[in-house]
Amino acid sequence: NWNNGTYLYSPKSALSLYAPQFSIINLGINDMVAATAVATFKTNLQAVIDAAVAQGGVALVVPNPISTASASQAVQDEISQAIIDLAMLNNLPFYDIRRIIASFTAGDALGLYYGANHLSSTGYALVAAGIAEMLQTAATLG
Repeated sequence: NWNNGTYLYSPKSALSLYAPQFSIINLGINDMVAATAVATFKTNLQAVIDAAVAQGGVALVVPNPISTASASQAVQDEISQAIIDLAMLNNLPFYDIRRIIASFTAGDALGLYYGANHLSSTGYALVAAGIAEMLQTAATLG
C-alpha cells in the first residue's frame, strides 16, 4: 500500500523524508494488476498528491499499457482515466505514456518491455525523454 505512512519506503512517507522540490508520481501498474477499485485508487493517489504538493511541484504520469493477461483493458483504462481526472482536478501537468506506447503488444514487439508489466531500460529511456519534454513545456507555459 503506497499510501501507507507506516513504511519508510511508501511514497507518502518518502515525500516528507526527502522533501523534494518537485515530484513525478508514476503509480498505477500494480493497482491495475490487483484490480484495485477506482475509488480506492483515487483516494490513495490523492493522499500522495497532497503530500507531494506540500513539498513542491508535482506532475503525474499515466503508466504504460500492460499485458491484458495481467489486467483487462477495461481496468487499465479506468486506472489511467483516474490519473488524468486527478491531474485535471489538481491542476497538475501529466504525461500519458500511452502517447508513445499504444499497446503492450506493440511495445513488446519493439523490445520496450521487461516482462508482462514493466518496461525495459530502452522503454524507460523513451518514457524519460517524453517526461522531460512535458516538463520543459510546463516550465515554458509557467
